[in-house]
Amino acid sequence: MRTYLSLVSYAVLLARAGDFGASEGISGEAAALKEADWPPGVLLQGIWSEAWVRSTQGRYQVALDLWKSYYQLAASLGDRYLSNVALAYQKEMLDFLGRYSEAIAVGRDVLARIRREAFSTDVRMWVLANLSRTLTVVGELDVFRNLRPGPDQAHVAL
Repeated sequence: MRTYLSLVSYAVLLARAGDFGASEGISGEAAALKEADWPPGVLLQGIWSEAWVRSTQGRYQVALDLWKSYYQLAASLGDRYLSNVALAYQKEMLDFLGRYSEAIAVGRDVLARIRREAFSTDVRMWVLANLSRTLTVVGELDVFRNLRPGPDQAHVAL
């Protein structure tokens, strides 16, 4: 299990450095070690790493599918934070795939969840920024203006 976690982490570092061939090889080594009955935290780390590697390679549909798996596992554990993070990454992958309507729907959903659950400002700002980018791309900047809080609501809405 420790070797697996080391390999998936190393694969991400290689992908970040742009060495996709080596990252792919390390990902393959990790996949060969993976066992379905490992603790959920280990499985989540593996899915996160694989999704991250695939997105840096431009394999957005594969990454989207992995983020959906991540969401399902996190939600089954009742982990709202990781579930919301998975949805935010799904929204990003939908953007990269040019599926803007779906991206906006997912972005609005995750933003509403985060606001209801009083998540930290940094997560809320990340989701709001990503959603505003998509709304800008599709020419719906006015919708974004309605999503952001006024000065007297900043502590509530964000």
